[in-house]
Amino acid sequence: MPSYDIMYHVYNGEEEPSHRFRVTLSHFYGRLGKDLRLWKHWAAFVDGFHPRLFRLSGVGRGEILANPGSLAIFSERLSDIRDARTDSGVSFGQADLVESEAKVRKRHEEVKEKGNQFKERTKQARESTNVKLQEYFPELQGLPR
Repeated sequence: MPSYDIMYHVYNGEEEPSHRFRVTLSHFYGRLGKDLRLWKHWAAFVDGFHPRLFRLSGVGRGEILANPGSLAIFSERLSDIRDARTDSGVSFGQADLVESEAKVRKRHEEVKEKGNQFKERTKQARESTNVKLQEYFPELQGLPR
């Protein structure tokens, strides 16, 4: 499994987790007053990132190995790049970053088109369901959707 796929279980950018399912290894180590470099899989984790991710982020492998705090910059920059490349609301994980920008944009355009086709195919069923819901639960009328 590429390290990118587990990165948000190791570090997610939240100083304090907003929910318990957002707690990461970094939070545990921080509370214990320990450095992530003490994690026995730290080097393997850092070495498990695709080389292109280091180039894209401008944060080197050695920098992260030596200073786990640089994982914050690495993660933030990759998130910014991913967000600029994608707009379908679907993630293809590491592929969104390591594949060519043109290929990523094409894939996300196809996903958006399939989503639009699905919405169009199911429009009548959704409208019918909404009418039934309003009949059965009139007190819900006027609530924001």
